[in-house]
Order: sequence, then structure tokens, then C-alpha cells
Amino acid sequence: MKRLCLLRHAKADGGSGARGDFDRPLVERGVQAARTMGEFMAAQRIHPEVVLCSPARRAQETWQALAVFLDEPQVILAEALYAATGATLLRILRELPDAVVSALLIGHNPGIQELAMELVVPDLAVAREPLRRLRHKYATAALAGFTAPFATWTTLAERSCALDFFIRPADLV
Repeated sequence: MKRLCLLRHAKADGGSGARGDFDRPLVERGVQAARTMGEFMAAQRIHPEVVLCSPARRAQETWQALAVFLDEPQVILAEALYAATGATLLRILRELPDAVVSALLIGHNPGIQELAMELVVPDLAVAREPLRRLRHKYATAALAGFTAPFATWTTLAERSCALDFFIRPADLV
């Protein structure tokens, strides 16, 4: 059994001026949202063994804000996560070592939402409302949790996971 969480980076600066998209920092609201999600993960005992994080500044700052609430997993900054499609993210996850039971991927839309929609088996969603919200919008700092009934990451495929939850920072305040 594998557990996977997909976290979209928190709210970032709009990127006006000379700062490029890659270097956009979190705004204060984003930092607070990331902390809220870290508190949620700790309360739910979600402690990933591996964190795959986009190297974009906003993704790294999201991780830094929520990391204080979690154990110390192995963190991998992967260039391929920046601007990745759902298919690319799936390929990256399939390369995880089988010894890893739980993973957190911190990335960007639309890739995160594409991957979440590809993975979920609609009939295995714990509740219809989280699935409806996931389809509608993957808000910044939103977190989807999946359970995959297999022993190897290489078997991760479309429509192979149960959606355990989809939570946004706004749901927790």
C-alpha cells in the first residue's frame, strides 16, 4: 500500500517587474496557508518519507513553511517538476524506490490537478464532495491525499488510487 499527497504551492506574488515566474516568492497569505496545511498534515499524522519539490521559489517556500510541522523526510528538488504536465509527474512518481511508502509532491497547476484527476478512481473517492471540489479548482496550497493498493510505485497508473481527502486552507479556518 502506498500513500501519496499532492500539494499545490501556496499563494505567490503576481510576478510583476523584472522577477521571472520561477523566482516568485510567497505572499504573507501564502506563508500562512502553507503553515495551516502543515498543521493539518501533522494533526492527521501525514508524515511523508520523501518530498518531491519543484525548485521554483514559491514551491520551496511552501515546503519550508509546512516542514516545521512534520518529521524530516528526504527532500528532492527536481527541475522536471517545474511546469510539468500530469503525465510527467506520473512518470517521476513511478521512479520512486519501492521502499518508500509515503510521498508528498509539491508542484504547480495545471500539472498537479491533471495528475490528481488522472489518478483518482471516482468510485473509490471517500466522499463525493472532495472529488467535486478537486474537479472544480485546485486552489493554491490545496492538498489531495491518495491511497494506492499496490507495493511498487512503477504500477502507479491512471485510475489506480482512492481519493482519501481534498482539503484547502479555507476549509480549515
